[in-house]
Amino acid sequence: MKRIVYLYQITLFKTTGPVDDKENEKIVELLFESHNELFSQIEMFKTKNPFATEQELAVFVIGLRMFATIMVKYQGHPLFDEFTGAYRVLMMKLKSL
Repeated sequence: MKRIVYLYQITLFKTTGPVDDKENEKIVELLFESHNELFSQIEMFKTKNPFATEQELAVFVIGLRMFATIMVKYQGHPLFDEFTGAYRVLMMKLKSL
């Protein structure tokens, strides 16, 4: 069975900072794949939002899914040894909300 893969793009730039900071001019374009449809996941968790705002919820869901994509791609890498079990526990807690 073939998995559906969604491609996402995030544009990152500073919106505030010191006026003379040359880093304010930088823009980073991130393209990443996920087997999760992120917009529907954000909507699904809105009713169970464990955070103070919907903005925090969206940041959490997007960040978690971006992290998970890399963790799965490099499974077996020693860098992720401690995260694998903890990630499973976190996902079970999220699903039980």
